[in-house]
Amino acid sequence: EHGQFKAAWIGVVDTDAMAIRPMASAGVDAAFMGALNGRFSLHDDAQAGGSMSVRAVREKRAVVSNDLRTGDRLILAEDRVKRGILSIAFLPLMVQDTAVGVLTLYADEAGFFDAAEMVLLNELAADIGFALDHLDKEERLNYLAYYDEITGLPNRILFLERVSQLLRARNGGTSTTALALVDIDRFRIINDTLDRRAGDELLKLVAQRIQRSKVGFSTVARVGINCFGVALHEPRDAGSVALSLEQLLRDCFAKPFALRGANLRIAGKAGIALYPIDADD
Repeated sequence: EHGQFKAAWIGVVDTDAMAIRPMASAGVDAAFMGALNGRFSLHDDAQAGGSMSVRAVREKRAVVSNDLRTGDRLILAEDRVKRGILSIAFLPLMVQDTAVGVLTLYADEAGFFDAAEMVLLNELAADIGFALDHLDKEERLNYLAYYDEITGLPNRILFLERVSQLLRARNGGTSTTALALVDIDRFRIINDTLDRRAGDELLKLVAQRIQRSKVGFSTVARVGINCFGVALHEPRDAGSVALSLEQLLRDCFAKPFALRGANLRIAGKAGIALYPIDADD
């Protein structure tokens, strides 16, 4: 007798948090869904980097385990077997060659996700991606107006708006704001010697490191081809701003970047302006 689906859940890619966030489910209790939250980081150095859901998103292909009892090192595998789940499939939800989420299906039979089943399920995932693409057109256009498509960070327009809000909040008081631009040195060489996709990947990696930096910025954005903008509201003094930027450069560029099978050492530089010390706008 052929088995059947036990449960399913859908997770979306949160580009700000660089993680897969479970959003909806069927046949899954709240405790199990709660155990999934925070487990699927997309950062390169995350422990969950080998999880099947993360692999499905990164590799943009279906990932399947047809018998959870065989010792595959899967997150919560033992708990799933206790619940009667023996097979599991993760299917990326694609929108214009970008994985925007993952559809996860659980079955109560080992070997459930055979070739014939996967043809149907891949078609289902494609249909969901098609619907997401068309339902989200207006929202995505609004998003792209204010966010950088490569890194997911705010773009120059939104960055300037947020900086303006910080300046307006001063209201003639004594608070200060620091603005810094961080450039990737010799970025054009990466594009010329490898290709533009490698350059885009480097931009994503730098953006991730900026976001993970221990320096607490009010806002961060990609404001140019190889330039990132950061703002610090009410820094203690000019010296503390310089120390913060030195820390940011270390966080971003001290370690090499893994790119196209090689470790590349990249340098960066930063320029700083203080309001209202350096200028009044």
